[in-house]
Amino acid sequence: MSMKAKTRGPAFTGILTLLLYGCGTSQVPDYYLLTANAQPASGASSDLIIGVGPIEVSDFLERPQIAIHSGTNRLEIDELNRWAEPLDRAVIRVMALNLAALLGTEKITGFPWRRDDRPDFAIRIAILALDHRQGQAVLGVSWVLVDTEAKQSVHQELKRYQQSSSNEPELLAAAYSDLLVELAADIVNRIRTNTNATANAQSPAPAADDSG
Repeated sequence: MSMKAKTRGPAFTGILTLLLYGCGTSQVPDYYLLTANAQPASGASSDLIIGVGPIEVSDFLERPQIAIHSGTNRLEIDELNRWAEPLDRAVIRVMALNLAALLGTEKITGFPWRRDDRPDFAIRIAILALDHRQGQAVLGVSWVLVDTEAKQSVHQELKRYQQSSSNEPELLAAAYSDLLVELAADIVNRIRTNTNATANAQSPAPAADDSG
């Protein structure tokens, strides 16, 4: 073996070792959860059974990686920061807990539900945007309140929620969670408005006064 070959041998081995070491120390992703932050409403109580779902998530969000816009039409996929569960299941879980707290009930069921456990109202939600733009966490959502007995929608709304937030993943997940509380509060207000209107419509008219 030549001297030239001998001097290259250890150098090549060292490079190969570094390459193998680098491949074996790739970064492990961090995982984040959405949380239910709604505080129980004082004196709130309801006998209604509320169903949450189905939940639809825009295709570009149906991935474990956290995705945000980094330009007008550019999406940044963060491989090292991921959701701990599929977003549709996360939204069902968080919204069920938020609605239970705000309505003062444990009668919340997630989609799909059993035929013998049909809710009084079902809330269908489409997540159109879950993003960070210009220093704001953004939740874009379309939701429908369905009277399951009448089999018809009683309210439909398209709304954008936002609040100031860093794009740091943990803070962003917290901001998204807060925005879901705002969504839950709007839904609860609509449920109460609808049930009050129904109750008033079903109340008997006061008897006529014939004393005169």
